[in-house]
Amino acid sequence: MKLILFGAGYWGNRALSYFGEDNVYCFCDNMVKAEEQKESAGKKVISFQTLLKIWRDYIVVVSVGSDYMAEICTQLDEAGIEDYFDYTVLAETIICADEFIEKLQTEEGRVRVFKEYYRELANRSKSQFEYLKHLVDITTLKAETGALRSEQLGILEFVSEFLDFIAELDIKPFLTFGNLIGAYRHKGFVPWDDDWDFGIIRSDYNKLMEFAKLHCEVGTRCDYTWYSNSGECVSWYDIFQVYPDKYIFDIRSAMVYVYKSTYGSIYKPGIDFWIFDFYSDSYDIADHMEWLKKVNNKVDSIENEIEKVNYLKSEREKNSKISLEMTNNLFPGIDDNAGYPGLKNVNRWMPAKEIYPLRKAPYENMEFWVPKNMQAMLEFQYPDYMGFPYDLGFPKHERAWGNQRR
Repeated sequence: MKLILFGAGYWGNRALSYFGEDNVYCFCDNMVKAEEQKESAGKKVISFQTLLKIWRDYIVVVSVGSDYMAEICTQLDEAGIEDYFDYTVLAETIICADEFIEKLQTEEGRVRVFKEYYRELANRSKSQFEYLKHLVDITTLKAETGALRSEQLGILEFVSEFLDFIAELDIKPFLTFGNLIGAYRHKGFVPWDDDWDFGIIRSDYNKLMEFAKLHCEVGTRCDYTWYSNSGECVSWYDIFQVYPDKYIFDIRSAMVYVYKSTYGSIYKPGIDFWIFDFYSDSYDIADHMEWLKKVNNKVDSIENEIEKVNYLKSEREKNSKISLEMTNNLFPGIDDNAGYPGLKNVNRWMPAKEIYPLRKAPYENMEFWVPKNMQAMLEFQYPDYMGFPYDLGFPKHERAWGNQRR
């Protein structure tokens, strides 16, 4: 199987010399018109239209400078030509051009060559990413734009309306997880974040739920069926039509979600509530972690979400070390992320006096409650809250706004 070199200029001639004339069928160049006949270095130069007709019988190697590489690769991708190589990558990584050509002659060899090539591309991307991270100050990143930014501002408005709705309760939901990072680093959304995380202490949560039972729709979703506390059973796909004007509290075994029909669809992220408890000063963290392990093992054996919620409520009420009054020890409730603060290799309590009293901090064009010492909570939730995440640029709720970010 011979090569077609896409690019008949300087880099094309270098590629021809590198691979050898006998291994190259022809050049391809965008400057050549459909039926025009040209030659370069003794090889004919075909048009892109001609390439579209014959590429399956050859291996395409893009041999252009870095200024045009992305453009040509995009052109090939959009035309459905996916099996191609970047000459500059090959020249830097393959040891012997003849061995490379030999591998291309069998299907098994081609598969192996492409695997090695894509692995090299992935490693290069990682290296570029690490290099950029070294140069960039994460606290000075620009805000997101386009579709994701619209989603961020939409959920901010939704949160503001919800807080007005529950204002009479005089409770203090506080920013946690991604929104706490946003407050600490950016005074607003982390550029790639797309949901809302509130922490709430148990006593405030109890007030919120008493209010919700009177003024909202409370229940639990099992797969795609909604089971209301009032006994109704509704398809989750119809939930906003059945309750068009109500806030919907979805009580889960790991958190509580709040939705409303005026804010999007069932695929949009809503408000996530993460519940925290105070624990007795005499309670050893090692004993607590053992209790978590035992309870979570049981939860894992329960299939029904409602049964999980009820079991966790029962176990929590039986634990006399949990306090509604402030102590020195703060930790997620057993109904919050399996009782873990984010990291699981934790051997100490969150220091309550570093979290309380809460204070207000700027976030976008508003202010929200945050821990007194934001770092004191973040260090329990993330291994490196000042670093770039591995999944940078990939929102966790991408279905909420589709694949087109701009």
